Amino acid sequence: KRANAQRDAVAMAVWAARRDPVYGVHWLPATPKRIEFVGHVARKFDSDGLQAALKSIRDGMQDCRMIHSDGLNSGHEFVYSQVTGKPYGVTITVSLRAG
Repeated sequence: KRANAQRDAVAMAVWAARRDPVYGVHWLPATPKRIEFVGHVARKFDSDGLQAALKSIRDGMQDCRMIHSDGLNSGHEFVYSQVTGKPYGVTITVSLRAG
């Protein structure tokens, strides 16, 4: 249930950002992107724990068609970091990947 809620929340946030008339994003899903996830957490995860905790968030990026795939050959770069403290959640930054 939590994973589905997280995926839905990401999809809704991305769709809202894409519709913004000033800052709207209109990249095709296959356009190579750099996607940074910053987890705002109570206690630090180890590196593979953080990626596992954010898996449904990353999957939500596919659900809303911001990316076409999250596989190794997708052309997208995924970067993870974390900070401790409230408010808890995830900050996602998407930029075009340098050629």
